[in-house]
Order: sequence, then structure tokens, then C-alpha cells
Amino acid sequence: MDEHVLRSPLRSDGFTCCDDTADAGMSQRFPGLEALSAAARVQLPRAGFRVVLSNRLYVGNLSFHTTEDTLRATFRAFGEVDRVDVPTDRETGRVRGFAFVTMASAQDAARAISELDGAALDGRNLRVNVAQERPPRRSGW
Repeated sequence: MDEHVLRSPLRSDGFTCCDDTADAGMSQRFPGLEALSAAARVQLPRAGFRVVLSNRLYVGNLSFHTTEDTLRATFRAFGEVDRVDVPTDRETGRVRGFAFVTMASAQDAARAISELDGAALDGRNLRVNVAQERPPRRSGW
């Protein structure tokens, strides 16, 4: 049985699972729902089903002592790491407490999220999820 995930743009957490025996026209009967392959989702116990649409991950709650090399080595256990960005404070040069890791594939990203979200690194429990695109800034004033 092939599962699909239906995502509603009206709610960020509104995911529903169904299989091929369910009405195939469900997304047509409910405007605003789009069917996504089950291979593109990750199950997180506290948040239900999440869809991994990107291989760029947000890593939060980092220790100020965590380095780019430490993050690369940690995420390499779950697949190829393309890029690691660790923003620093302009004035102090210290790590700002979060980073972005780009994995080679969405499957590697999904595996890293499921294994590393909540895991301890440098004495802190990591928060790992799909990076959200920054909303466009309003110009003017």
C-alpha cells in the first residue's frame, strides 16, 4: 500500500495520512490540499507528521563552543553534508546558538532530523528541523 500525506496550506500542522484504498479524489474534493509522497515525510512524536521538502536544516540550541567541524562530523553520520553555516555575532564573534546544515539529499535530511532532534551535543539538546524560508522584508519607510 502506498501512503500519501495531504497537506493543508491553512494549517502548518494539518497533515492527514491515507492509503490507496482511500478515495483517490480526496485532494480534488477538498481545495487547498496537495498530495505528497510518504517517502518525503518524517514522523516526529510530538508534532505528528511533518513533510521534508528541503535538504536544508535548521539546528538550534547550540552551545557557544560548537564548531562547524563538530556539526559536520555529527551530521555526516546520517549522509553526505554539502554545507554548514554557523552564524556568529558581529560584535563578539561568538556562535549565535544556531546553524544551518545542508544535506546532499532529502532522505539524508529526514534521517538526520529523526535521529538528532533532541539529541545532546556539547552539553545541549539540539533542535533540528527543516529550515524555513525567510519571509520577504517590506521595503520603505
